[in-house]
Amino acid sequence: MTKINPNNGTTLVPFDFEGATVRVLDIDGEPWFVAKDVATVLGYSNPQKAVRDHCKGPRPVGGNESFLPLDRPVGVNESFTLDRQTVIIPERDVYRLIMRSNLPSAERFEELVVGDILPTIRKTGSYGIPRIDVRDPSQLSQIAIQLIEVNKELTVRAERAEQQVEAAKPKTQFYDKYANADGLYNLQNAARVLCQGPNKFVGWLKQGYLFYQGTALVPKVKYREMGVFEVKATVVDDKARYQTFVTPKGIQYLAKKLGVDRLPLEEAA
Repeated sequence: MTKINPNNGTTLVPFDFEGATVRVLDIDGEPWFVAKDVATVLGYSNPQKAVRDHCKGPRPVGGNESFLPLDRPVGVNESFTLDRQTVIIPERDVYRLIMRSNLPSAERFEELVVGDILPTIRKTGSYGIPRIDVRDPSQLSQIAIQLIEVNKELTVRAERAEQQVEAAKPKTQFYDKYANADGLYNLQNAARVLCQGPNKFVGWLKQGYLFYQGTALVPKVKYREMGVFEVKATVVDDKARYQTFVTPKGIQYLAKKLGVDRLPLEEAA
């Protein structure tokens, strides 16, 4: 059991991440992070549950055995102190929480940890981390264990991303079947995607979305600005001819208006 010894230079260092404070503590030369701080900046709605579900080494800062006096919190000043029940996690558990976070900012937080917090600590010696001795088998074995754990997490993350790509393939293939080179759908193909008869669909669009400008059927300004439609011009016999297309965003928008709950993706198989 790692102990907190107030006589061995224990230090609490606050780091800023996009306006939030993440506190890092030295215990016997190893960085430990305040679990709630990490889980909160990574967007977990229930930090305690996130730590319980995903972390393997959480512990109260006081531990079961501690040299920390009952009347003495750990901290650098009164603004950044920890009581004995504050839960802290080791570096490897920080990576576990990062891997499972759904926030885009998780990658930025990982960069802060890897590119700023740990290098700063090791450069300044704030945590008293000893220099790695490649001749020391115990140090190398610990590094190897951590690398294996991180590699496992990265493998899980890569497999999850691959599964998401595979799941999206039928949808992508179906849309590509009817879209032109610009990713747009003429009115007839948009009707097929939306499970509508082409003539009935165009007639429905004329009721509120499209109108004739000369001989061309064009969208109302509102829906064009919303990105539901795009108009392309071609020149034939020195005359410009306009054709209206539905955008991918428009497909989703019109599906909701038509009450189409599920697009026929099975046709892509």
